[in-house]
Amino acid sequence: MRIWKISAILLLTMALVLAIAGAAAAQTPPAGASKIAGQVSAVDTAANKVTVTPTQGAAVILVVTADTEIDVWGKEPATIADIKVGSRAEASYDAATMKAYEIEVKPTASTAPRQGFFGTVTAISSTSITLDAKQGPVTLTIDANTQFWNPPKKDATASDVKVGDRVGVLAERAGSTMLAKRVMVIPPKPTFEQVTGVVTKISGNDVTITYDTTKTVVAQAPPGILAKVQLGDAVTAVIIRTPGTEKVMLKDIQSSDKVLDRLIGQAASKSGKEKSDAEEAITRNRDRISERLQEVLGKASDDEAKKGIQRAIEKTKLKTAVPGGPPEPPGKSGNNTNQGTPPAKSGNGGRETENPPRIPANHAGRTTCTACHATGVAGAPKFPSNHASFTDALATCQACHKGP
Repeated sequence: MRIWKISAILLLTMALVLAIAGAAAAQTPPAGASKIAGQVSAVDTAANKVTVTPTQGAAVILVVTADTEIDVWGKEPATIADIKVGSRAEASYDAATMKAYEIEVKPTASTAPRQGFFGTVTAISSTSITLDAKQGPVTLTIDANTQFWNPPKKDATASDVKVGDRVGVLAERAGSTMLAKRVMVIPPKPTFEQVTGVVTKISGNDVTITYDTTKTVVAQAPPGILAKVQLGDAVTAVIIRTPGTEKVMLKDIQSSDKVLDRLIGQAASKSGKEKSDAEEAITRNRDRISERLQEVLGKASDDEAKKGIQRAIEKTKLKTAVPGGPPEPPGKSGNNTNQGTPPAKSGNGGRETENPPRIPANHAGRTTCTACHATGVAGAPKFPSNHASFTDALATCQACHKGP
């Protein structure tokens, strides 16, 4: 119990100190700036002047301008109106003009006993906050000077703290009660989630993944991960959700296409039953990926997403560990009855109407041609230049290139 209490107070104190230090580091005054530390003895909001009286020496009247950085814990952004007479302050300023570069108001020192509490909020109002703490139920008083911080919001109020929030409270004994001086909401820990689905949209750094056929998640992708993703990819992604900030990040992503490539590479080094088992695993994974892609394709409404998914389906069909590699393109397959016979060209818009290569049997069921033949995927012959104006419709290709 004692160890926990000391640790709780230490952690809360460190958090509060770091918060104050972070705010103070917002601006660095010039190297030759004058400095003053002491008690705020006067604040003139009309004239934009603050008087700081040091322990020894004369008081300094600082001129507050639009460029003056004012740091007051619990106020973000802080103004001259947030500086109170009697508070302790440190400032840097130009001795020639008396214009303040920075005024940092220090937390008011107190000799009253203090205690830190960590717990879950069970009730909160404008006058009190109740916690389910390690010590048991604790009710602390709130007054007008209680400061709240709900990261990243520093100028929070009691209304920003909700029942169920985890908080750290620095309290001070005031007679028979404990007065909450500072209340900090502890952000929930990020959660990690693995999602297997299809990339259906890429907009800037935002990647939309559709999973379970109709569910979607939009996540921000760092540049290194964004480079791995293409529209239509079947992927397994690790998602980081940060509660309270509505921020969803991609921590990692693995394309199913790459997974199949890795399995194919592993199968190539095996023999006998191990090779057979590896090839069966490739087939199962390929079929499962194709099925998932087909399901999402059937639900997709965006044309670009449909094209990307269709390309992914065609690429997936080419993934095989069968000896001889992927399905042979037209002109190379044993099923092509015109193998070795160059096509004779006629009129008809440049189409090859005499002896064009036939579509081989192992291409049955495919619905697009450009997925492979536009770029020469897996050794497929590229479209000749006189095919550039043809549409990517199966019927267009089958007009000349008949099936088996």
